[in-house]
Amino acid sequence: MKSFCLIFAIFGCALAVCTDEREPIVNTIRSLVDGDIIQFSACPDVNTNGVYPLQAVNVTFPPFSVFCDYSVDGKGWIVIHRRLDGSVSFNRNWTDYRDGFGSLQGEFWLGLEKMHQIIRGGRYQLLVVLQDFYGAVVTAQYDNFTIGCEMDRYRLEYGEFLNGTVSDSLLNSNGMQFSTPDSDNDLDSTEPSCAEYYTSGWWFNACHEANLNGVYDKYRRSNTMSWYNFYYNHQCLKAARMMIRFVGEKKYYGRSMQH
Repeated sequence: MKSFCLIFAIFGCALAVCTDEREPIVNTIRSLVDGDIIQFSACPDVNTNGVYPLQAVNVTFPPFSVFCDYSVDGKGWIVIHRRLDGSVSFNRNWTDYRDGFGSLQGEFWLGLEKMHQIIRGGRYQLLVVLQDFYGAVVTAQYDNFTIGCEMDRYRLEYGEFLNGTVSDSLLNSNGMQFSTPDSDNDLDSTEPSCAEYYTSGWWFNACHEANLNGVYDKYRRSNTMSWYNFYYNHQCLKAARMMIRFVGEKKYYGRSMQH
């Protein structure tokens, strides 16, 4: 039997139910099944960038593939978002952002429901890697990164900004629900909505300091794929990746601490 690696998300959930997910989690779980290694909630220990299958413990949720990246620190990160060259449009509707789009070998958005299924039940860190058109690469790392369920409009929350070579521009999105041009969940009461104006889906507040799903255009300084604290403006970036990694049991922060 050909050897393969599987990645499992702990504690799958029903699509339309948000619960208080405070179950403890085992940091590392490994089993042998017919001689094949099964990995839970993490990329396999192979140190090779590539696509690997994942099955959520919620067996009613179909298995799917993820791209694992080992290039940053030799440890496997599950890539949930990647932009390289502008070949994929991120001006998409709610269904596309929920289910995912693009190619795991190129530009893609993994899908909000898949992200939620992976992250729920465990403690994850988020690593953002950004590159400009002059070759500069910067990173920002966050602890206790979570994405809620669809009923809560895939709300983004994180516990703290850990470190990085660029300042935190995600703070404005902490605690925000996801919006798309056809589903307005931002805090701006004016028209058009943030997602309509910026032609993309994101965790808009009113509106944003970072939008890694914005328009890909090297010569624009607004309405672009941007991270404000890179240039202290919204000049377009050349490349961006958002990656998550399982690090153990959840830490809990009151929502009032995250704003």
